[in-house]
Amino acid sequence: ILERNVAVNELANVTTVHAAIGDENGTAQILRNFQNSGASHLVADGQGEEVEMLTLASLCERLAIEPDVLKVDIEGAEYLALAGGVPESVRAIVLEYEEQMLLQVSGVNGQAYLDLLHELGFEVRGCGAEASKLVSSTEGLPPAGSYCNLAAERDL
Repeated sequence: ILERNVAVNELANVTTVHAAIGDENGTAQILRNFQNSGASHLVADGQGEEVEMLTLASLCERLAIEPDVLKVDIEGAEYLALAGGVPESVRAIVLEYEEQMLLQVSGVNGQAYLDLLHELGFEVRGCGAEASKLVSSTEGLPPAGSYCNLAAERDL
């Protein structure tokens, strides 16, 4: 779908990469959702389509880019993407928080996800009415099965 949209809209400044982002370079299994491609997600070996998996740093090196802002909404694999390392050029990330998918795909709870963001030097702000507050724990974030976007920023 993405490649078709890029072609139809004649987007010369967009490069598509058929790969998953994760904590190491190698391969991964993706379970494709044909009714909602945005709901496709990583699964255990043998349960999906095998694709190349890259760290964020490897992808940036391959494309010769130094992004300063990322949008990360990858159906529970957000933790894995961050655990593979965040390029030093990145100062802000908008990312999805959905604890049930984090547990299912990355094998971690919401607190481990927040802790990793803090270890990487990011301050995290909540969502909705909590958007102006710094977040250090999952208190006030949606329960498992519900989601929100978080904003993470760091000084460079």
